[in-house]
Amino acid sequence: MHCHQDVIDEAGEYKKAERFGGIYNRRALVERKLSELLWKHRLKFRRYIGATKRQQQATWTATVANLKRLWKLVPEMPAEEGAGNLKTKGYHRAHQ
Repeated sequence: MHCHQDVIDEAGEYKKAERFGGIYNRRALVERKLSELLWKHRLKFRRYIGATKRQQQATWTATVANLKRLWKLVPEMPAEEGAGNLKTKGYHRAHQ
């Protein structure tokens, strides 16, 4: 028997609760986005010296990641005659 067995049992019961599932799913989404920022967008390896410039790099990187996410959420809409729709024309795939 572990000296903190009561705490371990309580944590196990919490993990089984319905409330935990919603919190954990949301946390997984946030952690996935943070991982993308750190590794795919190389935010872990800072490019500039100085706190202000590093903060600017982090802000711009997060802005680009959010714009990418919004772009993916926009539904593809049929193009009107004579009007160009970038998503239906394949522009975003060719110019990434």
